[in-house]
Amino acid sequence: MLCPMQMRGKVKLLEGLRFSTRANSGHEVIMDSSDDEALGPSPMELVVLAAGCCTAVDVANILRKMHQPTFEMEVEIEAQRAAEHPRVLKSIEFRYRLAGKGLEEGAVRRAVDLSHERYCSVGVMLRRAGVEISTDIRIDEAHL
Repeated sequence: MLCPMQMRGKVKLLEGLRFSTRANSGHEVIMDSSDDEALGPSPMELVVLAAGCCTAVDVANILRKMHQPTFEMEVEIEAQRAAEHPRVLKSIEFRYRLAGKGLEEGAVRRAVDLSHERYCSVGVMLRRAGVEISTDIRIDEAHL
């Protein structure tokens, strides 16, 4: 039995540069670094998506705890990588797009700041590794 701070997984080569991955939760993801006809995201794409989902979960939870009205949210992510190997992430911009009648801009800004400063483990890990993180927030009362 794993303690809550431990994680395990398994990565199995399927063919070429395509892998089946399984988390200790039992969930599977196909990861694919093939240049043609990839059947899944690459490992770096998953890192970027994990960072986006991590902060989106935080922001949604924080806004609900702040009793903000029902809202829609999307987070667009744009990342830049180094040109030479190792092609590490250099920067990530998170563009938060929210819609909801009566949604307070200050509450959204506070939720985003708390996510990036304290709660989003993936983002904090990337920032500590030297990735420049930036954010942009847009709120509209209409639908996304």
